[in-house]
Amino acid sequence: MSEHEKVIWYEGMNLEPHHFQQWDRFHQHQLHSRVRSLSLYDWGFAELSIDRDAVTGGQFKLQRCRGITPDGLGFDLPEEAPLPPARDFREAFSATRSKLDIYLALPAEHSRGQNCTLNGNQAHRETRYRMEEVPRVDDNTGMDERSIGVGYPNFRLLLEEESREHYTGLKIAEITRTPDGNFAVSSEYVPPSLYLDVAAPLINAVRNILGLLVARSNTLMASRRYQATGQLEIGASDIARFWLLHTVNGFIPLLNHHITVGKYHPVQVFSTLLMLAGQLTTFSTNGQTSLTELPAYDHHHPLACFSRLQEYIKGCLGEVVPRTNYVKISLDRRGETAFMGKIDDATLLQDADFYLMATHELPEQQVAESLPRTIRIASPEVINEVLGAATTALPLEYTPRPPAGIPHKPGVQYFHLKKEGYFWETICTSKALVIYLPGGRFPGLQLELIAVRPG
Repeated sequence: MSEHEKVIWYEGMNLEPHHFQQWDRFHQHQLHSRVRSLSLYDWGFAELSIDRDAVTGGQFKLQRCRGITPDGLGFDLPEEAPLPPARDFREAFSATRSKLDIYLALPAEHSRGQNCTLNGNQAHRETRYRMEEVPRVDDNTGMDERSIGVGYPNFRLLLEEESREHYTGLKIAEITRTPDGNFAVSSEYVPPSLYLDVAAPLINAVRNILGLLVARSNTLMASRRYQATGQLEIGASDIARFWLLHTVNGFIPLLNHHITVGKYHPVQVFSTLLMLAGQLTTFSTNGQTSLTELPAYDHHHPLACFSRLQEYIKGCLGEVVPRTNYVKISLDRRGETAFMGKIDDATLLQDADFYLMATHELPEQQVAESLPRTIRIASPEVINEVLGAATTALPLEYTPRPPAGIPHKPGVQYFHLKKEGYFWETICTSKALVIYLPGGRFPGLQLELIAVRPG
């Protein structure tokens, strides 16, 4: 039979402490029921700080913790109640032991009373509260100070072997032995948390996924092609790429918001990651993992499920990102008029087509006509010979439309390097080329060199 019934107040009744105690039980039960109906995982830590220096020396000591116990009691230590005494765990840590669990425990509430130790009384067992007299003034007048008895939750720290049969509480940490013989808080355990930012490993997992998404988005965005009017050019072969870009870009601001705010319940963030994993599976070629086999959220051990899901998403992103068919050749500026690029991959020199991408402030027609006549491209060994003889060196040809698969951006012109003759042979031999431009001819000019693989 429940002991959370509503008190019936009526005129002429005799008031006893029992009435107000029952009144408390009723309203606490109503509040707990309402909150539990909205969130199954309404318990855990909202803030947690452990004295790690004390742990190194064999003592577990809390500096601050705030949260809600599994039976619904909110706590804020030491702001609203004293911290539990520190525990020396060295004797419990045998030489062969690998880890030791630590619990923040509170005596469970008993339906038959004896839930508070009154001043000067000795309880027969651990009680949920202990009473202390505190001074309080009248809220209206700020005067008329009186001493009233208040109950502080009687928290304590329990070691793994100690009985928790008549307690409610939270596993707070795992202690491990370090290679040098000291002790440390294990980074492989995350306690139940109410907010993402309570647990650094969880928020780091989300941050890593966000970094992968941003990198994939940048790759996909760079491969977009534009028409001369500046509008996006989308062909049949681009549909899957844009669909993937739509998926990736849709989750970047959401995950960034979760990380920036931090005050999201881990189950909310985990649900977002599950949705991301499901959508990425659309593009994955790995059919071995069923979507129904993705991990479920585990409030007792959140790090394990977050880690499994992170690895799955990482694997999907590695599979689904379309490989680009071009390689960007880094150009290092040499003085005011020259750039040098190294081509270490011999297969590029043999199989790829090379394009120079030019961004500038001049009319396009002027650059298309004058750049091939003005620029000089040769290997580092013969560039001085080219400049001295006033030869054009490696031929360069303007290309109005670059081949499919490479970036096509408004305001960028493309020039094809012709792989022929003596100058190309010397470039292949040295696996490097120098691009020379007379100073002042093309103000604001920026150059990029890409090698496009066949197919």
